[in-house]
Amino acid sequence: MVGICNIRHHLNQEFLVHIAGHIGYSIHPEERRKGYATEQLRLALLEAKKLGIAQVLITAADWNIASQKTIHANGGVYEDTRIDPNSGERMLRYWIENL
Repeated sequence: MVGICNIRHHLNQEFLVHIAGHIGYSIHPEERRKGYATEQLRLALLEAKKLGIAQVLITAADWNIASQKTIHANGGVYEDTRIDPNSGERMLRYWIENL
């Protein structure tokens, strides 16, 4: 397995709106730095478009530079930073226009 990806159809919980977003993804540590995350997110955005999600919220922890680069490579525009009440982590929130 190279990685996993989740697409959340609706942001109908506070946690999803403020912390998790529409798409979550992960690449196995041995497979990182090979471009898989960027492609995985690109493909997830295509699926989200099929689901009618025109504006996609994606988040990354402030320490996760690789995820931030993946989001930027797919057109992510930074909105703001929120604190995860469970972990205390600072989560950067990005929007991607998915028209």
